[in-house]
Amino acid sequence: MAQPASENLLSFAFPALTKRFPPGRLHPLADREEERTGAWCREHLSWLLPHSGQMEAFLADQCALVGLYTHPDALPDRITPICDIYQFFGAVDNVLDNVDIADRGTPAIRAVVQQLLDSMRTGAGAAGDSLYAKEVTELVCRFHAHMSVAQRQRLQEALAEYVHGCAVEDPLRTGNSDLDFATFIGIHLKSGTRALVQLMVEFGLGIDMTAPLAACPALQAAADASVKHCLLTNDLFSYRKEHFHGDATMNALTVFLRDGCHTLQQAVDRLCEQVHTAEEEFYTAQGEVLDSAVGQCPDVRAYLHGLEMFSAGFVCYGFTCGRYNGPGHRWNGVESGLMVLHPDRTEYR
Repeated sequence: MAQPASENLLSFAFPALTKRFPPGRLHPLADREEERTGAWCREHLSWLLPHSGQMEAFLADQCALVGLYTHPDALPDRITPICDIYQFFGAVDNVLDNVDIADRGTPAIRAVVQQLLDSMRTGAGAAGDSLYAKEVTELVCRFHAHMSVAQRQRLQEALAEYVHGCAVEDPLRTGNSDLDFATFIGIHLKSGTRALVQLMVEFGLGIDMTAPLAACPALQAAADASVKHCLLTNDLFSYRKEHFHGDATMNALTVFLRDGCHTLQQAVDRLCEQVHTAEEEFYTAQGEVLDSAVGQCPDVRAYLHGLEMFSAGFVCYGFTCGRYNGPGHRWNGVESGLMVLHPDRTEYR
């Protein structure tokens, strides 16, 4: 395929991102939730996006679609807090996106980030009276209402893992990091809320995987592979936004370009190989689980299917959302072919 002739464009060929995962689909309450969560954002997150046009631009990102695609079978009372927590993380990310990279290390910005991380580290408001702490507390309490004691503890640990990952990753964004892929993905899994999204899968289904995950390493391996697939897929779709904003340092494509890949196409090829490897790792681990005593439990089987749908749904989110593809984007259904990255939009051919 010919590359578009413009110095402001990037393009590369890409394959289908799933081979064995089932087709992704939206939650049946998607229309209701998109309308409801938009109103929730205006009520709860306006302080994060106070300037004219910021909230409208954020809502055009369609962050609620993350939850609606990745948790298509979530119970009706569970999909609501799931959508809202993804909106919260999306809004926080937008706040940082609006900060010049050179300013990331300034005391004022570090103070904002620290308020957020402190509120997540405690998980339940002990960080003080900041608006970050109050919002995190409110969200955590909504999850606690449907969680076992063990899941509540895991939620706090998941938020702490996210904080640790961010603390490690943030300084790397402002410098010329020479991370290899293995180190990169280890950091990325933590800052990418690995434990949190795994917990969200079981939360949405109304099950508790605390004991099975502890008893069956293969089940944890399946969960990790599902999240790894999503994070790498995310890096493919988010590269346009990050590249043109000058913030692609902690993206797998940038890591590959620093680590032996001479062209963007080579980096994409290597990333997609890793995406397919993660999918195979999931099914290898799933087979081990299903062959074990733990795998005979209906809840465990439901969880495994939930992980499949999470990965499949994230691919759908990547193709359809305004956040990565530009405001007003309408996906044309192309699942493999040529991805053309414009400064303001992604085009699929």
